[in-house]
Amino acid sequence: MRILTALLATALLAGCMDTTNGVSRLAPLVSTGDPEAPYGAAISQSQCEQLALREISPLLKNPASARYSFSSCGPRSESTLGLPGLKGYSIDVRVEAQNDWGIYTDPLPFRVLLRDGEVVRRWRFDTRRGQMVAF
Repeated sequence: MRILTALLATALLAGCMDTTNGVSRLAPLVSTGDPEAPYGAAISQSQCEQLALREISPLLKNPASARYSFSSCGPRSESTLGLPGLKGYSIDVRVEAQNDWGIYTDPLPFRVLLRDGEVVRRWRFDTRRGQMVAF
């Protein structure tokens, strides 16, 4: 019964993915930020993705093999990130890349916070702690 439930949930969630131009995009994040908050200059989805890739790619052993999935880039505040005083545009990125042995790893989540076209902060998922940590 659990296997059937898991398969059904996977099938339903797979329908939420958009694979335009060979890049899968995660469902958009919900922004609950204050519309009056100063998030910095607006940034397009493609600019947001490029800046996130610039931060994440150097961390990979084999960046050329990487497969990325992006969330929508949108304004976030301390209420949605859990960090006081940080406001900007945030994008979540899931990365699958080959390791030293040429084997693809499990997807690793990252988050990048941008403000006025610059990276303010970045996070990665720490498997030992089971949470996102700044790096």
